[in-house]
Amino acid sequence: MQARWRSVENATFYEYQFVTDIANPDAIPWETLPITAHRTVSVDFAGLPIGNFLSFHVRAIGAKGPSPWSETATIRIN
Repeated sequence: MQARWRSVENATFYEYQFVTDIANPDAIPWETLPITAHRTVSVDFAGLPIGNFLSFHVRAIGAKGPSPWSETATIRIN
């Protein structure tokens, strides 16, 4: 599965978080993916169990620090 988003002006790189148990996402920690040192606008999620749900959000990081997290997107893994 690949998640994509629009680039943010003046972003140096992006940070991603996701959770696969969405029954109560606030009760479990989100997994933070490594910050990428480039301006990619997508991330691949490989090896996740089919039929599970994935919630994901991203934020841009630039010279003024991190932006707020994006809205959370939730999808079912096929």
